[in-house]
Amino acid sequence: MAHKRESRICQVTGREFLIEPEDFEFCERVARRNPMKLWERTTEDRVKVMTSFAPDRPEKIYSKEAYKKLFV
Repeated sequence: MAHKRESRICQVTGREFLIEPEDFEFCERVARRNPMKLWERTTEDRVKVMTSFAPDRPEKIYSKEAYKKLFV
C-alpha cells in the first residue's frame, strides 16, 4: 500500500509535524512482527503472567524473580 506524506498536529505541543511514507512502512513492519495481543501464560516457576508470547510458542517464560536468580 502506497502512503502519502501526512501532516498532523501534536496533541501535546499543538505544533504541526509530518509523517513520511517511510514512517508508515516502519510501523506496518513493527505491527506484523509484534502483534498487539497478550496471552495469559504460566511461568517456569508457576506464576501467571500476561505475555506477547503465544501459548504455542516454545520460549520459556520466567517471572521477574526467577529471571533475576537465573541470569543476573
